[in-house]
Amino acid sequence: MLKYRIYIFGSERHYHNFKEATGSVNLEVIHINEEGDFSKSKTIKEIVADFEAVYDLNISTKGIIVFGRATVEGGIENISSALDIIKKAHSELNNIQIIGPSLKAAKIFNNKDLTQKTLHKNKILTPKTYRMPFDDLEQMQFPLVLKPLNLSGGCGMKFVSNAKDFKKNILELNSLGIKDLIATEFIKGIEVTYTILRLGDIFLRLPVSFKKETDEKLTHPDAKVKLAGFYNGYDRCYNYLEDIMKKYDIYGFFSLQGVMIEKDFSNEYETYFLEAATRITGSTVIMSSALKGFNMYKTIGNWLINHKVCFSYERAYAIQYPSYKHNGKKTLNKLTELNWVEEVKYEDLSEMPYGIEKRDRIRISFSVNEKNLRERLKIIGEILHNKQYEKDVLTAIKYFQLKGMEYKDREYLSGEWGNGLSWKFYLSNYLPTRRLCSAVFGILQHNQKILLTKTRRGWELPGGHIEEGESIEEALKREMLEEVGANINGCRLVGYRKIIASHPIKNRDGKNYPFPVSYIPHYMVITNKDLVPPSGDQGEILGSELFTLTDLRKTNKEIASIVNILKKVI
Repeated sequence: MLKYRIYIFGSERHYHNFKEATGSVNLEVIHINEEGDFSKSKTIKEIVADFEAVYDLNISTKGIIVFGRATVEGGIENISSALDIIKKAHSELNNIQIIGPSLKAAKIFNNKDLTQKTLHKNKILTPKTYRMPFDDLEQMQFPLVLKPLNLSGGCGMKFVSNAKDFKKNILELNSLGIKDLIATEFIKGIEVTYTILRLGDIFLRLPVSFKKETDEKLTHPDAKVKLAGFYNGYDRCYNYLEDIMKKYDIYGFFSLQGVMIEKDFSNEYETYFLEAATRITGSTVIMSSALKGFNMYKTIGNWLINHKVCFSYERAYAIQYPSYKHNGKKTLNKLTELNWVEEVKYEDLSEMPYGIEKRDRIRISFSVNEKNLRERLKIIGEILHNKQYEKDVLTAIKYFQLKGMEYKDREYLSGEWGNGLSWKFYLSNYLPTRRLCSAVFGILQHNQKILLTKTRRGWELPGGHIEEGESIEEALKREMLEEVGANINGCRLVGYRKIIASHPIKNRDGKNYPFPVSYIPHYMVITNKDLVPPSGDQGEILGSELFTLTDLRKTNKEIASIVNILKKVI
């Protein structure tokens, strides 16, 4: 007898992928198709009727997933509207986890005008926007981009350089049946897209995408290099996503697409956000490739069934980038023969609704490492007869290495802490983002000796948890004073320990540590004063002692190993 069901609304492809990844005799996956006529969503009434036809009250529902597609006009919004009606009719579904947007979010983020207003309201930088009716052309600053309100994937967008062409392009779009439009200022810069998968209170960052420059041709937005495993930067932008998802009750996928421009040659960038989407990203293949053991569909299924997110978090590098230059089936066959190519997919863009660009492309997803990167790019470029391919990918990687890549250090150590926790120690001058730092340790050298504290777990470096509202250095100073009586008058970052969890773990306040990765910065601590052992109750601290490097190796191998690689900076 079946124990539970998961209902999937939307893409048939994602439905089959999910069903294959989560196959179980105790789980039945039911698909509710979003499509009516070609590229048009079914009506709300039709979606509700399709659900009622298969719904079984006697089988426990574990969750509902919205895999709405960009190419189905009105799909996500109609699904969300239908789900509201379904929940009102079936009170037993009100506490079921839905992986998808709320109706409010679906209406906002599938409408470019509402998206711009919402982002602006939340103090997120957006381009200047003009709304219908476009009566006062003299007040509009050209060039502009005309955009249909409810179409995605670049469908129907027009670059307009002057007022005369503006009217002409509106008439052309109207003739295609596109009536509802907005116009936004054309911003020339680096195109980026950030995406998050939210499961409960867990936010997983998906691969970032990069296009070196916007252009007047408004090349399809998926003509971007998508990178996984290279990049951990721009936390401010990811924080925007998290805040919006919380505010507008979005679970599952959410992405923000923007254009970055340099401010006054200062090497600092401002990002103007153009669009947002609540649909699944196209880079799930490389996400699976870059995280060992990670499968997006399994991860979502496991969350719905067990409320756990479990996978080993061993980072590799993976890339996805399409080529519009190819020889069709011949190219497909050659690329498929490469065992390091994860997926090769032919895509005919003329099938998109109101498609202005009549081009087809091959989207290639492949795994790489630092040693074989150039070799593999060269092989793909030669098969495609596309010399630009290698240059575009290397440009993207170089950009993120300079602007936000998690620096790959010269030396590091690794170990296990049990309970699904592993760690790596990096020698680095770059501080991880404060939001992901859970604790801080100090390496205090006094009279050529290293100070350790004694706890029930054994000998440890002094330090501890960073309290809410504290900076990392404020927490370090407080912990050093409380634990060993050290008034520090200087500190220098020497590295950090990267903590990798296979499942969420709660801290002493009952809240989850950052998942699946958090950081513990390590500082060299300087004090010109004698140590004054603190009096009174020190909690778990039983005492402290200074050790020579030789004695340290006998006492704590883990700390001794870290100190050994710090010799060059001590």
